[in-house]
Amino acid sequence: MSKLAVLGDKDFTGIFSLIGADSFFVEDESTLREALEAVYKDNFAVLIIPEGYLEKVENLKKGLARDIFPIILSLPDERGSLGLSRKRLSDFIKKATGAEVV
Repeated sequence: MSKLAVLGDKDFTGIFSLIGADSFFVEDESTLREALEAVYKDNFAVLIIPEGYLEKVENLKKGLARDIFPIILSLPDERGSLGLSRKRLSDFIKKATGAEVV
């Protein structure tokens, strides 16, 4: 299980294709769900998504999650950071340690 998957538009996924990641082009919520199902079915270790997809992916994965994999990393896209990745990381740290990160 060492595969890397990337979901997003052509601009976002194109860069990761250069390093050998499997890219899944997403146009709408229907193709997002199909791509996410494929990622879980094929046992990818890491999934990279644009930060703007984070909430939708979190909601869709609830019905798919059977394991801790894939690890989902959200990165800012061409619109810049929405602050969601930072909030998610802060929530994980708070849950794990009980300490709030400023």
